[in-house]
Amino acid sequence: MITIFEKFEKKPDLSVISPEFWQMTKVANWKEVVKGYKNNPKISDHKDFFIKAQERVYKRYDYKRIKQFEKECHDLYRQLYDYFKSTWLSDSYDFMPSDDGYWDLLSSIIGFGKKFVIKCINNKMEFVEVAEKDNYIENFSYLFQISEKEYNEIKELTHFLEI
Repeated sequence: MITIFEKFEKKPDLSVISPEFWQMTKVANWKEVVKGYKNNPKISDHKDFFIKAQERVYKRYDYKRIKQFEKECHDLYRQLYDYFKSTWLSDSYDFMPSDDGYWDLLSSIIGFGKKFVIKCINNKMEFVEVAEKDNYIENFSYLFQISEKEYNEIKELTHFLEI
């Protein structure tokens, strides 16, 4: 029985996330995007790393699947938001981001893939370490927030660059 006095944090249910979503995180290679941002202090250089991730994902998946990934990412984000909320709001750690930064942090954790998400769920200090080391960027879920027209334009440009 749960009472209002008990602390209850429901573990995220990763079984609702498709294997294809997790495969897509490998294709996107978000760790490489984060590394690129961190190693290149000029903001104008950052977009290139994101664009390369877009191209990798869009080359492999059609627009309908991209929109399904967006839904799965959002569903997982909501679960992680609730699960890590008390840790995020705790005064026990050196650094925790703002509301917007929390979204970016969770989004990057998702982008790092299933093994890393599980690692964070099983040991919240992994989540804390990502935050304290500022090892995340804005925003993995932006890969999916695109119109069909923009998607097609990127696909055409990518095809043109391959010739």
